[in-house]
Amino acid sequence: MRKYLVWLAALALLAAACADDSGTATTGGPDTTGPDTTVVTIEQTRPVTVTGTALPLFPEEGADPAVGMAMPELEGASFDGTPVTIGNDGRPKVLLILAHW
Repeated sequence: MRKYLVWLAALALLAAACADDSGTATTGGPDTTGPDTTVVTIEQTRPVTVTGTALPLFPEEGADPAVGMAMPELEGASFDGTPVTIGNDGRPKVLLILAHW
């Protein structure tokens, strides 16, 4: 029983440490913010531009009408602002979108 409580306490501390959702990245050390300092922030969400023909809705029955169609091009930015493009380069792709809560 004591081992269980120790693991439960460790898990609770880990969850509390990971629960910061401020959306900014910080590091320790002296405060160097001034006129010549750039502070990089990490954004949790960024806008995405979709270019191309929308894929048809998946029917409840029958074949998928989107099979063989070209995918739309997606343009956006990563958490740190780095540009990201997912385009139709002729290779199959799988986009996996997960929630982290």
